[in-house]
Amino acid sequence: MGGVTMRKIIVLACLAASLDLILPAISAEPAPGMPDVDGAVRIPAFLLPESSLFDNATRAALKDGRDLLGGLPSAGQHCPEQEGADRARMREIRLCEAEAFYKLPLYQKLRAQYPVTVTPQTIGGVYTEVFTPADGIAEKNSRRVLINR
Repeated sequence: MGGVTMRKIIVLACLAASLDLILPAISAEPAPGMPDVDGAVRIPAFLLPESSLFDNATRAALKDGRDLLGGLPSAGQHCPEQEGADRARMREIRLCEAEAFYKLPLYQKLRAQYPVTVTPQTIGGVYTEVFTPADGIAEKNSRRVLINR
């Protein structure tokens, strides 16, 4: 999560677009829409607008979803980079990313919708969070565990 900035994404997109224009002229790469030697066809990216067939309720639901996820791409940007981090540093990075995620509207809505207690634990040297329903665990689930990464 950390380390990828919008500026980097824009620079990489511009570089990719430039290479798309230059490489076909200097390589054996076929032009977009033309099959390569294996028969694969390169289709350029395009903008796919929201369907005009959606009703107002669907449009509103999709907008709510986008609003909830709005901060997700930038969550944790201020955290140290995971790549190349040693094991001791990974716990610090994971905690930083978790704190950034906890501030997102999506997380806040989920916490309001599903009341749980969250207990941080280290299991086998790995930082984890144990979520337990606020009303306790139903008898039928007392010997079950859900592992999510």
